[in-house]
Amino acid sequence: MINTNEMIDDPKTDKIGKLIKELSSKTTWNKEKISLKEKLILEMEKEKYQTFWGHSKRYHLYEIGSGYLYKVPENKRGNLKIFRGKLVRIVCIGQDRFDRIFMVGKVKIKLND
Repeated sequence: MINTNEMIDDPKTDKIGKLIKELSSKTTWNKEKISLKEKLILEMEKEKYQTFWGHSKRYHLYEIGSGYLYKVPENKRGNLKIFRGKLVRIVCIGQDRFDRIFMVGKVKIKLND
């Protein structure tokens, strides 16, 4: 489970971030929004993002295209274990009733601490 106080706002300044921002700006699921989602997934796959299923409440992501940055603790287990000590972006890319499909990958963004 990720605590909400550990979630970091994503500045969305890199290529993937800009696609997320554009996807989030569309209000209805039409051909354009579906195409943007497919572009986003392809770009994340190029950057070696990993895909996994999880519960929406565990990751605090409910809508497709929503996401945040997260500094993975050294003792993290489960889906994020391979990213221990890294800054990652977690993005919701699909859903069913309770579970979501997420993609997670390392990011190279400088944060203003």
